[in-house]
Amino acid sequence: MAVTQNLAQKWKLDVISRSTALRPTSASDSPNPPGYFPSGAGAHHVAEPSTRDTQQQQQHLLTKRAWETALAPV
Repeated sequence: MAVTQNLAQKWKLDVISRSTALRPTSASDSPNPPGYFPSGAGAHHVAEPSTRDTQQQQQHLLTKRAWETALAPV
């Protein structure tokens, strides 16, 4: 019986009391998620491809898809 009581005390978890050190006091204290930059420093401008490049890419993808469909198992 003494062993059972010791195990019960060993694995007892107090879910009611919480330490304030574990949670931030305000929203500004919490860290930003990875990859988020509030100043916009991480934003990069990507140039739009020309219509000729887009048409060539579209044609390439259509040809590739046609071959994948033709060679697919029945």
